[in-house]
Amino acid sequence: MKRFDRDTYIQIVTSNIKERCSVHEVGHTLGLHHTMKRFDRDSYIQLVMRNINPILLDYFAKVIPTYVEVNGLTYDYGSVMHYDEHCVLDE
Repeated sequence: MKRFDRDTYIQIVTSNIKERCSVHEVGHTLGLHHTMKRFDRDSYIQLVMRNINPILLDYFAKVIPTYVEVNGLTYDYGSVMHYDEHCVLDE
């Protein structure tokens, strides 16, 4: 596979990673973005930024509409590309 003009290799070691995480990372390799980065996400979810570890805030930056099209697709709360509510809490 190629992404950004470089070869991309996927090695999945199932002994130390959950299946959902493996599918999520393969999604990135295929060019998928995090669901919660959708430009229209505020119509579907409420992010409490103060609860997110500041180091990880870029994971929640909205992608501009000209870069990603949702083509009328509804927000997929159960997507493997969506973090769960406890994923990046600032603890």
